[in-house]
Formats: sequence, structure tokens, C-alpha cells
Amino acid sequence: MKPKFVMIKYMGVDITKLFYILLQGLGILGVALILNIIATKLGIKTWYGFVEQPSNTNLVSILWLFLIYPFALGATAYLIGKILYK
Repeated sequence: MKPKFVMIKYMGVDITKLFYILLQGLGILGVALILNIIATKLGIKTWYGFVEQPSNTNLVSILWLFLIYPFALGATAYLIGKILYK
């Protein structure tokens, strides 16, 4: 049996949806922090290092920054959304 969430409205604004957006944002933030820690431990550049020295970036870091990292964050948002909006 699926739990039913109560839709809470305040002055015409659906507070429940705002709460779901907050949960998705927190999930993405948490995964981003974990991914940045992993990248640092593996010696892969994070966005901070890339912005400081973009010309000194290897292929692994480029794949991480432009393929793996965005995919992981997008997948996080997708999975949290599936859980919250079923």
C-alpha cells in the first residue's frame, strides 16, 4: 500500500511540491559532495581545479567533469523524483 501524502497549500502555493523540490536539491547536493571527495581521492580534477587551470586537464578529468559527474547528478534527481512522485 502506497503512503498518501497530504497536499498542503498556503496562500495558493503547494508547499508539498516545494518540499519535494528541496529534497531533490539536498539529494543532488549530497551526491555532488560525495563525488567531489571521490574525485579528489582519485586525483581527478573537480570543477574548482578545472576553472583555475583548464589547459592543464587530462582526459580522465574531462570525462569525469563532462560525462560521469553530470550523469550521476541527473540520475540522482531522476531517482529521487521517481520515489517522491510515484
